[in-house]
Formats: sequence, C-alpha cells, structure tokens
Amino acid sequence: MLITELKSDALKERHWRVLMKQLKVNWVLSELTLGQVWDVNLQKNESVVRDTILVAQGEMALEEFLKQVRESWQLYQLDLVSYLL
Repeated sequence: MLITELKSDALKERHWRVLMKQLKVNWVLSELTLGQVWDVNLQKNESVVRDTILVAQGEMALEEFLKQVRESWQLYQLDLVSYLL
C-alpha cells in the first residue's frame, strides 16, 4: 500500500515538499496526520506519490553508494615514493 511506502526512511523533507506542491496541499510536516494524507485520495494521486517515492529511493541508493566510495577511499593507503631523475 502507498501509505506504508510513505513511511520509508528514503523520504526526506525535500521529497515531502515536492509531494505537497504536486498535490497542492500545505501540510505542516511536524503535525502531519494520517487523516490529512488520506484526504488527498492516494488512489487518485497514486502516480504522483509513486514517482516521488521512486526518486527518494533512488537518491537514497546513490547516497549510500557515495558513502561507501568515500569510506573506501578514506581507508585506502597510498605509498608515496620520491622519483628523482
């Protein structure tokens, strides 16, 4: 169900703002209730919600990949050798 997908850790505040703009609602995120979300008729707006969730999940995957790359390079040791001609 869409409502459970909206609970995803991938959805950051920026994604909620995009979603609110597309749904033409003005929610206060710190006070958001299930009733307010239900009132926007998720079935009717399923494509908008799913697109936002997919973007959020893709960004989360990229963030995780970049984190792994950064950690890998931080642990990588290079030997510096002086080459004099």
